[in-house]
Amino acid sequence: MDRVLDADLAVVVGGGFQPAVEDAAARRTGPTLTARRVAGAAGADPHLWLDPAAMRALVAALSTRLADLDPAHADGYRRRAARADGRLRALDGAYASALGRCERRIVVTTHAAFGRLARRYGFRVASIAGIAPDQEPDPRRLAQLAALVRRSRVPVVFTEELVPPGVARTLARETGVPTEVLSPIEGLTPSERRRGDDYWSLMAANRERLARAMGCVSR
Repeated sequence: MDRVLDADLAVVVGGGFQPAVEDAAARRTGPTLTARRVAGAAGADPHLWLDPAAMRALVAALSTRLADLDPAHADGYRRRAARADGRLRALDGAYASALGRCERRIVVTTHAAFGRLARRYGFRVASIAGIAPDQEPDPRRLAQLAALVRRSRVPVVFTEELVPPGVARTLARETGVPTEVLSPIEGLTPSERRRGDDYWSLMAANRERLARAMGCVSR
């Protein structure tokens, strides 16, 4: 709480994604940057970082705010922001190319973290749980998803690193398909830290797994 209150700038996702952090930021007298607002991320889904276009808007807003607060280092903020923007544009192009021509346009995931990514690149996500990953699905929802997997010949059920995979594995077992990890990039596991993974490597891995799951051919 003290670190948030004393910071020169607080950055929050917004929309209640981290209630305690947002509550602390609301008590500040200093500036706060709300990521969802500057990225134009409407709706309930907080996972704006999975959309490279939203991330470009956030990088631009953050670099401007930092340069204003710390003018002695403004050139450095702008230079690094330009470099990040270039990488995000390349990431956007890589996703558009990899997911442009696919046999199917649907994936099944543990929770509804990938809606923004799906809208950006034109596919559909059917999730076991809602926005909150710990939401318990009812048997009717699992039956609907099992029917969808069989009808649409979905080849894999995606799990996550930081959410217990039990229900997803049950669905996969009932439909005779394997599970595979698709990262919502909400945190790094110990093994990912040891490998040196970061936003860029996890987004690249997600792209490859989605392309395989949907039977995509790169353009």
